[in-house]
Amino acid sequence: MNGSPPRIVPILLYHSLTAYAAPRYAPYAVDPGLFRDHLAYLADSGFTALTVRQLARGYRDPDVRWPARPIVLTFDDGFEEMATVALPALERARFRATFYVVSGTVGATSRWLKGEGEAHRPLLDWAAIRDLDAAGHEIGAHGHTHRQLDVLPLLDASAEIARSRAELELGLGRSVATFAYPHGYSSAAVRQCVEDAGFDAACSVRNALSHPADDLFSLARVMIGPGTSVEQLAALTAGEGIPRAGSTEQLATRGWRLLRRARRLTVRKRVKASP
Repeated sequence: MNGSPPRIVPILLYHSLTAYAAPRYAPYAVDPGLFRDHLAYLADSGFTALTVRQLARGYRDPDVRWPARPIVLTFDDGFEEMATVALPALERARFRATFYVVSGTVGATSRWLKGEGEAHRPLLDWAAIRDLDAAGHEIGAHGHTHRQLDVLPLLDASAEIARSRAELELGLGRSVATFAYPHGYSSAAVRQCVEDAGFDAACSVRNALSHPADDLFSLARVMIGPGTSVEQLAALTAGEGIPRAGSTEQLATRGWRLLRRARRLTVRKRVKASP
C-alpha cells in the first residue's frame, strides 16, 4: 500500500463459477470464461486485489498507505470450482482473494440449495481449502450450516458463528479473521455476535461500494452475476450507477427480516402440530 485512502473500494461477490446451473440458481453462476475476462480487465486496469482482512486493517489504521486502485474479490459458499477454476485464474492475474467457507459442509455438498435444485453441488474439501490458504488467499467463515442468522434465536446464531470460526481454525491451523453472513442477512444483534466471536470484520451484500467509513461488520459488497459484462464491471468499479454504502439499515431490509421470521415460526408450528 502506497497512497492516500481511497474514495471507494469495490468488494466483488462471486458464488459459483460454472456454465451449468439449475434455472433457479442461474443468477448466481458466472461462466468461467467471463470470470477470466473480469480478472483480465482488472489486471490490465491497474487494480490491486486486497483480502478482506487487509481491507479491514487499512480501514482501521489511518497510517496505512493504499494502492492506487484497490479492489477486493470474495467468493461465498466454498464450491469445488474455487480450486479448479478460481485458483488458477487468480494466480495468472496475480490477485489474492477471500474465500468464505461453510465449516459444517467441508467436503460435502451444498445441501442448503435444495430449493434451487443445487443440493448436490460439490464443495471444497480440507486439502483444497489448505491449498488456497497456502497460495496466499484468505479463508473466512460463512457460518456452520449456512442458516439465516438474523431469524434464529440469538443463542443459536451465536453458536453458529463461533463454531464456524473454531472449526476452520482447527482445520487450517491458523486464525480466521473475517466472516460473511449466509444469504447476506444480518441484524445489529448478529453483527455484535460476530464481533464478540473475535472476528475483525464481516461482509454483507448491500450492492453498494465500500469506503473507509463503511461499517466493518457489515462491509458492502456488489454481487456479480452471469449478466455482468466487462463493460458493466468497468462502470461499477469506477463508481458509475451504483451508490456508496450508507450507514443505516434500510426499512425494506428490516421488513423482509420480519417476514422471514414469521415464515420460520409458521413452519415450526406446523411441524410441532403434525402427527
